[in-house]
Amino acid sequence: MATHRSIAPRLSAWATLVLVMAAAVASRADHLVSAADLFRRCKDPAGQLECGTYIAGVMDGYLVGAFLGAGGSDRPLICLPPDTLRPHLVASFIALVEANPDLLDLGGGVAVFTALRNAFPCN
Repeated sequence: MATHRSIAPRLSAWATLVLVMAAAVASRADHLVSAADLFRRCKDPAGQLECGTYIAGVMDGYLVGAFLGAGGSDRPLICLPPDTLRPHLVASFIALVEANPDLLDLGGGVAVFTALRNAFPCN
């Protein structure tokens, strides 16, 4: 149990550092990758690896935030089935953007999160 107590302050410090860095980046740009650019990469066979890696990174970021309690809720917003693979995530993103082209105006991370939340809701 002592191990968990000694790790908690370090996690809190890391979470604070990540939030400060994110705020600094956000002050320079709304997003680093646009949804439109990500969508083009996802549709291009040559961009599939980069697209899948970006989407997996957004999902990992969400999971870290949920682990650190950043969402302010105990109820998860995205529930991936255990057998979900990157191609499923990419297909979900492409399908949602094709059905809702207005998402192309958003940042890539927001559009991906929206797609995953819609494709993999928690019941």
